[in-house]
Amino acid sequence: MLHAGLIELGWTDPRSGGLYNYERFAVNEVAEMAERACEVNRVRGQNAYYRICTLKEDTPARHAGDGDELLVPGYVVDADDDQSLGRLNAFASTSLTPSAQVMTGRHPTDRAQALWKIEDPTGWDPTLSKRLAKGLGSDPMVANPTTYLRIGGSVAWPTPKKPHRIPEMTEFTMGATRMYAGGVIDRQLGAAVPVTAG
Repeated sequence: MLHAGLIELGWTDPRSGGLYNYERFAVNEVAEMAERACEVNRVRGQNAYYRICTLKEDTPARHAGDGDELLVPGYVVDADDDQSLGRLNAFASTSLTPSAQVMTGRHPTDRAQALWKIEDPTGWDPTLSKRLAKGLGSDPMVANPTTYLRIGGSVAWPTPKKPHRIPEMTEFTMGATRMYAGGVIDRQLGAAVPVTAG
């Protein structure tokens, strides 16, 4: 199962800013997907994203949704304001180092996304994902198994929905090499933010 399924690239429409476009690849076609991501991201307004999960091979030719996931390799948060980024940084430095982090922008404020890889990608827990977003004050819309994350190293273009932003190069940083058990994340979250995590 680890070598089955599909990976998905998504990108925004430069006119509307909507995340409408996508293309799917076999799990062994990461290089091809990366090359395609570079192609689409060269166009102003086309921000490049990837789904955090692998998709079932029989996923219909439409936008994937929850229930189409095959494996979910970890938990993610999207800290898109100063307060949530402060909570993420505190949690990462004192409780649980992310497996990877992407600085998605620095204007008008710093923003970042983080991923904690888990030992069992078949055991992803939607309740824990929502608690993580709530506890860190991150975007609650980035807590489902088929969510998109921005591709680290891509250009973050302003869109009609967010015209106050400027073109910025995103920054990818590797973190912890270990993979976490879901119970470890749950316990660390509860210890770090016992009031807001519940």
